[in-house]
Amino acid sequence: NSLKKTSPWASLNLPTIPASETLRAHVDPKEVERAMKSLLKKSNQELTKVDEDGDT
Repeated sequence: NSLKKTSPWASLNLPTIPASETLRAHVDPKEVERAMKSLLKKSNQELTKVDEDGDT
């Protein structure tokens, strides 16, 4: 019963533009997967709180 590994890029819904291709070429998919898993562990409150510069 093997699990099929999929690339994390599809989950990000990146637009089809040169910058997205550059990102895919320079960032390790395993790093993206780790970052996504880390975000899933955070609460909605933590993810939506205003940061220090107030831009979010």
